[in-house]
Amino acid sequence: MSKYLVTGGAGFIGANFLLNVVENHKDDQFVCVDKLTYAANLSNLDPIMNEPNFKFVKGDICDVFKMYRLFKKEKFDYVINFAAETSVDKSFKLITPFFRTNVYGVKVLVRLSRRFKVKRFHQASTDEVYGSVNSITSDVSFWEDDTPAPSNPYAESKRRAEVFLLHYGRNHRKFDYTISRSSNCYGRFQYKDKLIPKTIDAIRRKQDITVYGDGSNIRDWLSVDTNCEAIDFIVRHGEKNEIYNISEHNLYSNLEIVKTICNKFNYPEEKIKFVKDRKRHDLKYSMKTVKLRKLGFATQRDFAKEFDRFLEEEKNKKLPTE
Repeated sequence: MSKYLVTGGAGFIGANFLLNVVENHKDDQFVCVDKLTYAANLSNLDPIMNEPNFKFVKGDICDVFKMYRLFKKEKFDYVINFAAETSVDKSFKLITPFFRTNVYGVKVLVRLSRRFKVKRFHQASTDEVYGSVNSITSDVSFWEDDTPAPSNPYAESKRRAEVFLLHYGRNHRKFDYTISRSSNCYGRFQYKDKLIPKTIDAIRRKQDITVYGDGSNIRDWLSVDTNCEAIDFIVRHGEKNEIYNISEHNLYSNLEIVKTICNKFNYPEEKIKFVKDRKRHDLKYSMKTVKLRKLGFATQRDFAKEFDRFLEEEKNKKLPTE
């Protein structure tokens, strides 16, 4: 039996991860820590809240004393960090919370992980640390050893956390960490400041759908279920002190995604309104996943079918206001 600390576990990716592992790894113990900010929802964890191998603790990863007491009490074998501020738009307006949680919070967890002899620390990062492919028509994709060039404060904060972890690993040779850089996820529990839930929310409210610029910016869309399975695989089987890209290579423009949602919900495309483009808006994200495949992980999910299934669930979802 192993004991895991999963931070940010009431948020989008963290909650999906916990629902998967708590069910599929009954012999392991999982402790979730979450500050429960605007993008988290404790009800996401309702299906596992009473499971014998799960425990929830409300807390801030930047609270050194609380985290110290928790590490001392629980004696974790593994730490998986999903806790983060993630809104690109918010990061341009108020940068301090991003560097506090995304950088300082990681430093707290890493130092405690070493002090209490955690077997592996995993940092969930993002493809945004690479910055943008320089042309929408380019066939360039980023490898793990490419030099990151983040173009917004959120991505910069995630990159600085990685830099700290890389330096820490070099200074403390026995310290074991892994990093995953995931592409744009979609799925249940995602907060409505992201493109897909924001679009669905606008449709439900019968409002205009706003799209930055002309909607041609391309993202690599990844099922949150695949992302969570890949992270679990990396934590359990990944090489020490390695970085792994996670992607399903589903390259679609923001406008294509929005139109697909409109079609599924029978919502007129005339309601799509183009607004002033986001500051330093990355044109395109694309990554190679050779390293992850060589490790032994490959997804079998078909994007068109999986995305349609997700939209069908959203379309049929009974909302609290109904």
